[in-house]
Amino acid sequence: MNIAVTGGAGFLGYHLAHKLSRQGENLHLLDIADFHHDGYNGTGPGKVTWENADVLDLSAMERALKGADVAVHAASAFSASRPATVFATNIQGTINVLRAAHKNGLARLVFISSASVYGTSAPSPIYETDKLIGNEPCSKSKIRAEEMCNLARDRGMVVTVLRPRPFLGAGHLGVFQMLYDWIQGGKSIPMPGNGRTYYQLLDVSDLVYAIYLAATRPKHLVNDTFNVGATQFSTIRGDVSALCAYAGTGAVIATTPAGMVMPTLKAFDTLNPSPLYRWVYDTANKDSIASTAKIEQELGWEARYSNAEALIRAYKWYIDDKSAL
Repeated sequence: MNIAVTGGAGFLGYHLAHKLSRQGENLHLLDIADFHHDGYNGTGPGKVTWENADVLDLSAMERALKGADVAVHAASAFSASRPATVFATNIQGTINVLRAAHKNGLARLVFISSASVYGTSAPSPIYETDKLIGNEPCSKSKIRAEEMCNLARDRGMVVTVLRPRPFLGAGHLGVFQMLYDWIQGGKSIPMPGNGRTYYQLLDVSDLVYAIYLAATRPKHLVNDTFNVGATQFSTIRGDVSALCAYAGTGAVIATTPAGMVMPTLKAFDTLNPSPLYRWVYDTANKDSIASTAKIEQELGWEARYSNAEALIRAYKWYIDDKSAL
């Protein structure tokens, strides 16, 4: 199978290339960012190729998607970008990819949305049928992009929309870099509120598996919208404590009023551009869980890694010279 991936030079593109090439799939990665060629050679019988292409360039997308069976639209602009850039990339970019996929007769398209589309005050657990509330440019633009995907479905295209929880793994830290720095240094870790809330994460490998199922399961099953998140998790305190125990550096959790921690997270978002949505830190001190029952029942997906395991796997990469995939 030939799979085209927009945003292919990013964290998710890297893992798609490595994991799906092992299964014999051919990946063609597209991005305006530079590719580090040594990291995209693939590790299996499938071929991995790449090219610089902008989702805002419709003709480039039409050329790049020619010959593909499936497109995975993962290109996105995040909160660190200017609002105009976020809206252009996430909305017009999605429209262009949908048009290019339709013109080239692709069998299906997988759109990587975000759990942030539910807003910061959604009930827990969150279901796919719950109201969508955009709180900032990224979530607002993702909602609009999903609307474009729904229109494409109405016109006969097979489009899977995935709404992943914040995902992490080898090659990506974002806000977790602060956490790992504190733990490696054996420091006290400020915990929003009392740390007794439940906050669902996702290992990138489990997201890749969801994408693979969306690309391969029968069309009538995948032409829908699905939450994706870890199915085993403790409280924030419990999951971070498991990470501290694994690290063995003496790092401990310090309960801190949420009003003191949130400004730090917001400052990190401003000073260190990363895929850290305002939604992430605005929901970090309240229960935030998305139901995964639908994707489990309809696609046969199941999460392999718990919150704690995802945190530990990423920490291993952070410590072991970025070698633990």
